[in-house]
Amino acid sequence: MLLFSTVGFSNELRDDAGIGRLWTLMSRTKTVGPVQDIVATVVNERDLLFVLHLDGHLRIWDNHMKLLNYNVHSNDIEGHPSRLWVGKADDDQELISLAILHQNTVVQGCDYVAVYGFGFSAAERFMFSSEPSISTIPLLEGKLADLKIATYKLWILKEFGSMLYEILQYDIDTETAKCCSEKVCCYVLQEDAISEQLFQSSDNALDDLVWTADSMFSSLKEQAFTLISSMFLRRLLQPGVNHCSALRETLLEHKRFLSDSEFQSLTANGLRKEILSIIEQEGSSQTASATAYHWKQFSARYLHNWCWHNKPYGLFLDTTNEVFGLVRKGSFSLFRCLEGLEMLIYGYDHGVNLLDDVSDFELLNEVLRCMGNIHHLLGRSSTAAYYESLISSIISSDEIVSHIVKILETGFSHQSSSSLSTLLGMDTYVERRQAAHKSQRKFSVEMLRSFHTLQSRSASWSAVFDVIEKFMKCLNTNMNVQSYGSKRVCNVNSVLLVQATSQVARTMFECAFDLFLFLSYLVGVGGQVRYNF
Repeated sequence: MLLFSTVGFSNELRDDAGIGRLWTLMSRTKTVGPVQDIVATVVNERDLLFVLHLDGHLRIWDNHMKLLNYNVHSNDIEGHPSRLWVGKADDDQELISLAILHQNTVVQGCDYVAVYGFGFSAAERFMFSSEPSISTIPLLEGKLADLKIATYKLWILKEFGSMLYEILQYDIDTETAKCCSEKVCCYVLQEDAISEQLFQSSDNALDDLVWTADSMFSSLKEQAFTLISSMFLRRLLQPGVNHCSALRETLLEHKRFLSDSEFQSLTANGLRKEILSIIEQEGSSQTASATAYHWKQFSARYLHNWCWHNKPYGLFLDTTNEVFGLVRKGSFSLFRCLEGLEMLIYGYDHGVNLLDDVSDFELLNEVLRCMGNIHHLLGRSSTAAYYESLISSIISSDEIVSHIVKILETGFSHQSSSSLSTLLGMDTYVERRQAAHKSQRKFSVEMLRSFHTLQSRSASWSAVFDVIEKFMKCLNTNMNVQSYGSKRVCNVNSVLLVQATSQVARTMFECAFDLFLFLSYLVGVGGQVRYNF
């Protein structure tokens, strides 16, 4: 054992010493298996060594002697132990958690993570319990890429093939150190957020983008190309999405051969011109649906390159500063907790202490369900188009809203069906058109059902509007402005603050727009729900 406080080796840890070692050589006693994994940590101000052997023996040592010899195979857990992780000890509860990966199980491709909770006594003679608490977590699909374990939490990074990852969190009981076999939450990775921003998250998102563009801009050829292009460019170049290596490789794939110096010298406007020229060469300025389709193709290649240049390598955990992140090939991702408003929007009742009456919460949940139906039908494209119309003078925001409300009431129009059938193929076009009609019918039925539920649970529609008014107060932003004079502030903290703020602001904007569409739709169908405006 090598200590930083001493020169050279401090102690040599042997399984047998003195006469015991000679007896082992002379007898036929089976020796311990080779070391499979080893972890050094500090428990109650004592340096300890946790050693996992190939034959399943787990041994704990201090600087001089062996404190515990435990056989993990005695628990009838399938597979061979291959990796070991040790959590931070709770000195007050005198508990420490360990995780061991078991591979090569009977069921092929189904590895296990066994979590052990050892109690210890920090008296003069340091001792560990010989009967720990045990819980197992089946990995099922995917393989374990990395694992981090804290005092009462465990995180697993799983890989599902090429460039597809997932982070799961599990809780560990504070009294028994036993891990819950059911995941507590699943983290949203940065690539998933970028996929949503670029309308790549699912086939439905593509359908929404193409069909919405065709419905809103079929008679506005020039404005449609400018607006849709502005939407994508703004998202491609925003913090958290823009990545120089991924963008340059995407340009190279479209035969934009730029040297390192030429690419680095490009300004934001220069990048926009390079990308726009690629889309224009595709002939996407003919129709709105063609513009949306070719932008989708370009963004798909960019997302692929982004994932390749930012492949996850492992998890990062700093329990002292409560920092949890993901180390990547070309970047580093940090995770944050949801804000109160985000938790409320995503369905967590404890997100915001907004309403005192239980019945008011039921009304608000029904309103949020209606807003979710609208968001699911339209996707993110309508919100993006409305946002772009607000901050630019390309097209009137009122005109955008009128088209979107018409889509909610009557469904998607298909005035340029020949363009869509050419882009997608006739069979695919017919299939997606039928799916669009089916989604529209389902949306109308669910909205009417929710309206009747609101009416039955409230004394009047005024009570519903009172709840909505209280909810709208959460969407009011409290701005804090800090002045730095002429000094430019650009560091890691400011970059992270900008990205986190933009994420919360985007959620608030989407929520406010969904609420606006909900009220507009309610006005249009007021007669069907017996409400007079």
